[in-house]
Amino acid sequence: MAKENIGFMRRMLRSLELPEDVDLSVPCCTMIGRRDLLIENHRGIVGYSGEAARFLSEEGDILVTGGDLVLTEFDGERALVRGRIDGILFEARG
Repeated sequence: MAKENIGFMRRMLRSLELPEDVDLSVPCCTMIGRRDLLIENHRGIVGYSGEAARFLSEEGDILVTGGDLVLTEFDGERALVRGRIDGILFEARG
């Protein structure tokens, strides 16, 4: 989606008082317990190991840290990370 279209879409969602997760460019992270993390609306993966996974998103990078991390589901917009999740860090683009 073009950058000007993203801005228009976000302004429209705010004016309609709809939640941000309706905007498909905004990443949505859902943690289930401490062992499962579902990341939706990502833009790809930058790196992955058993201790860390870094995803691209429209908002910046999403860094997941922990131990025994495994990508059990991965497609163009959804990723499921399983293992011991110690932290999630959102790194905004400057």
